Parts: sequence; structure tokens; C-alpha cells
Amino acid sequence: MWENAIAEERIMVSKDSDFFLFAMRPDDRGRLLWLRVGNCRRNALFATLENVWPAVEEAFKNGQRVVEVR
Repeated sequence: MWENAIAEERIMVSKDSDFFLFAMRPDDRGRLLWLRVGNCRRNALFATLENVWPAVEEAFKNGQRVVEVR
């Protein structure tokens, strides 16, 4: 999945810390939206993302490869 996201120039969205480890490799080009919100219902997750979405977009636009949402 990680390699496909890189090949297709997509941003991986995950709660899994393994993807964070991939993204932190020195020569890796992948981008990750790392969700660190714990277990929650979908509506709560969407509300959290809605609150931070402008900052998430700006971070990726400015070249940040890993954006963490708590």
C-alpha cells in the first residue's frame, strides 16, 4: 500500500505507526496523514478532521511529509 501511494503521488491516511516508520526513512518520498486520535466513532473523527483540515492542507502544501492529527 505504501509503495502504491508513493507511485500514485497520494497521501496515506492511517492510524498505524508502521506507516510513520516508513515515512521517516531517510530516502523515502511517501506522505502520511497520521491519525493519533484513538478509537472513536466516525462522526467524531470527521469533526476532528474538519477542525484541523486547513492546517493539514497547508502543511502538505509546504512540503511536510508527515502530518500528525491528535
